[in-house]
Amino acid sequence: MLTRLSGMDTAFFDMETAHAHMHVTGTLILDPSTMPGGRDPAKLEELLLQRLSAQRFFSRRVLRPLLGDAVWVDDPRFEVSAHVFRVDLGGNGSQRELGEVLGRAAGRQLDHHRPPWELWMIDGLAGGLVGAIIKVHHAAVDGVGGAKMMASLFDLEPNCTSQNTAHSSTQPRHKALPSPVRLGRWALQSILQQPALLVDAVRHTARESVWPALKTILAPDRHLPPAAKQRCRTVLNRTVGPQR
Repeated sequence: MLTRLSGMDTAFFDMETAHAHMHVTGTLILDPSTMPGGRDPAKLEELLLQRLSAQRFFSRRVLRPLLGDAVWVDDPRFEVSAHVFRVDLGGNGSQRELGEVLGRAAGRQLDHHRPPWELWMIDGLAGGLVGAIIKVHHAAVDGVGGAKMMASLFDLEPNCTSQNTAHSSTQPRHKALPSPVRLGRWALQSILQQPALLVDAVRHTARESVWPALKTILAPDRHLPPAAKQRCRTVLNRTVGPQR
């Protein structure tokens, strides 16, 4: 099944470079001491994967047709193991060591030929805690979607049997990727079916982006606040790299 991405979500893929990644990252510090059956990081990982499997990006990747916006398609080569990474900090891992793992995870660009997410499980934190780093491309979740996704991973009670646990992380099997001809035909039909939206998009872009940009180019100093004309020397005033 093909599902069109919005123009903004497509832009998130187009804007990404090797030095400026477009994924969002969330880090969880979990206390497994109240888990039924005792502390079990493997069981915790399985549970997180079960919950993640309910998300549309779990086994779907993005393809770009020659025309139009990008589309979500089922990935026939999907392998859960390619998205899960495990790190053991030895039983007394500090917050600093966790931060180093987080920096390594955040600095790794997501593979655009796979579903755009990763799960990093960090065992061996001090106090028996377990860390989980979840990375998802910004084209798959925005701020609100990311908050809802994180909320769907948890229950309020240790023995809860809510519908969240009904999802399965069983390896899905999909058909082959659509051919370039089919993909191009689908994109062309999608464009032809939405001429009014295209006109509105062009008008909106001209009004909200092109005209303000022209005014700024013609009179740059007039549109900047005084503070924007000053360059302050700070430790943060450096070129941003993939490790941030």
